[in-house]
Amino acid sequence: MILRGRLPAALLLACAGLLLFAPGAGAHALLQSSDPPAGAQVDGAPESIVLTFSEDPEVSLSTVRVLDTSGASFESGKPIRVPSKARTIRVSVRELPRGVYTVAWRVLSRVDGHVTGGAYAFGVGVSPQGSTPPPTAASVTPSVSAAEVSGRWLFYVGLFGLIGGAWIAGFAFPGAPDGSRRFTAASLIVSAAGLVLLGLAQRSAAGVSLGDLLGTPIGHALIWRAAGIGGAGLALAAAAKLRGENAGTALALAGMAGAGALFAHVDAGHAAASEPVWRNVAAQFVHALAAALWIGGLGALLSGVRGLPAEDRARAIRRFSGTAGFALLAVAITGTVRAIDEVGSWSGLTGSTYGRLVIAKAALIAALAGLGAINRYRNVPRAAQSLSGLRRVSRGELALAALALAAAGGLASVSPPAGATSADAAPADRIVVVGSDFAETVRIRLEVAPGFAGPNTFVARIIESGSGEPIDAERVALAFRFVDATIGGSELELTRTGAGTYRGEGSNLSLDGPWTVTVLVQQATDSAEIELSLETRCRAEAVPISGGPTLYNVTLPAGSAQLYVDPGTAGPNELHVTFFNAQGGELAVPTFPTMTGTRNGSVTTFEVRRFTPGHFVSDATLEAGRYKFAFAGTLPDGGPVRGCFEETIR
Repeated sequence: MILRGRLPAALLLACAGLLLFAPGAGAHALLQSSDPPAGAQVDGAPESIVLTFSEDPEVSLSTVRVLDTSGASFESGKPIRVPSKARTIRVSVRELPRGVYTVAWRVLSRVDGHVTGGAYAFGVGVSPQGSTPPPTAASVTPSVSAAEVSGRWLFYVGLFGLIGGAWIAGFAFPGAPDGSRRFTAASLIVSAAGLVLLGLAQRSAAGVSLGDLLGTPIGHALIWRAAGIGGAGLALAAAAKLRGENAGTALALAGMAGAGALFAHVDAGHAAASEPVWRNVAAQFVHALAAALWIGGLGALLSGVRGLPAEDRARAIRRFSGTAGFALLAVAITGTVRAIDEVGSWSGLTGSTYGRLVIAKAALIAALAGLGAINRYRNVPRAAQSLSGLRRVSRGELALAALALAAAGGLASVSPPAGATSADAAPADRIVVVGSDFAETVRIRLEVAPGFAGPNTFVARIIESGSGEPIDAERVALAFRFVDATIGGSELELTRTGAGTYRGEGSNLSLDGPWTVTVLVQQATDSAEIELSLETRCRAEAVPISGGPTLYNVTLPAGSAQLYVDPGTAGPNELHVTFFNAQGGELAVPTFPTMTGTRNGSVTTFEVRRFTPGHFVSDATLEAGRYKFAFAGTLPDGGPVRGCFEETIR
């Protein structure tokens, strides 16, 4: 039975359709949102931590820890899946006292079996800005496993050889030459070895027994791959004892079983991570199947033409060359579609490991296409007379193909950049606070940028607590009150900019220090008030001194203040603040300022003594950790001043 032109045409038609209906991108199981959000300050202690990921996590093999700054654990029980939300998990926590907490998570994706992890901080009653997570919270995304990449590479090489070899031996050549059969059998062994190595690598990454892994969707995908390879092995064993059409039928079954293993592999990868799944998986399967016919078929062709009559080998080579051209086109189109889906942007292409691997793979395929063109137009017409040129160029093709498959193994083991950002990540250039009303019907997330005393942009995102649906209110306003009431309150009206999103600009945070912000959400039939607490970010210019402490300069309305802590190590220290006028001379301050240090939400007020008219000192016994040092005083003209800086005590 000889392969006709229908299969290449069908592959090309499928690629064209997939190009027109390009699917969205997928990724590893990366954190997309959290409650409480990363970097948030919440007024009331949450009863649980809720995490939403970009892929379905395998809950039984995932961990979530909630740690305070000393490393003590506050999670209660194991994570559970939130009903009707496949990508969201929840872990209950014990009562959280006032302080900063780190959420450290490690999950295994049910889609592709990859392990990812991370950590973020939030504060209960205090801001987590500048906090240092405990050492035990250093959960990060594990590096790419060499064993996993090697296993995937061997699996690809073997499976491509199995599928391409079965096609060549069963369809392209009458009589199934012994060389092609041996090539196909050897490929089967290589693919089985790769699958075993991949399974062991995934078991090691998950940190569980093989039995536990096989009971999860990741293990089920391994079993389906193994079933395909096992079926191909049985078909090849039958083909070895048969002749003629029966042998061809057995080889066809081996190729279909190999294609089934390939489909199971694709269905357990990035392609199945986002909707519509069937289009993603179809594009990736066509890409891999076309590559198997091209690359695997070439290896089987070189093995099978040995000893054939000149006319038979020339005919087989011409047939393969025509099919390989269509397969190459299918690989290029589907590969481009999938790369666009997964990379998402030019910056993602050049600025990520995944993107650089895409570039490397594309360059290798382009080189392969060049070598294929040399064979097609120079060596294929000469196949009846000599195979030397064809063999020489084809060996180069196979070497480049092995490198391209290594790049493919790397692509399957690292996270694509598209969709990889966390929606709730709090940038360091702003303040984020969240809260809800007394009845817990309305929930608000307030972002203040840049978060210093003075002009700021306020963005409020308001949702219903139960459904998570955005609230379109008739009026949203912020009421500001400084904690020690040294100045009067103020209000700021916000303007709707989108569903549940309101924005405004103002200088309502006029002083450095703690503020209470009350959010009024007025709807058609009722209204709600949510009280939030926040503290402005420290705006101090750090000036390192060689051999001495770091100086921090704070700009005041008519001059500046200079602060430092000496020596800045655990134990006895002196905290200094000196006031200067606009000309740079020391400014005599009539009253003593207050000086405080905050660590882990605990505030200590230091006793202050005057060193010179504008220079004040406090004795402070400090523990190792991150501190926020602040002062508040009154200038000679009666105006209030405040300032702060943050420093890690070693």
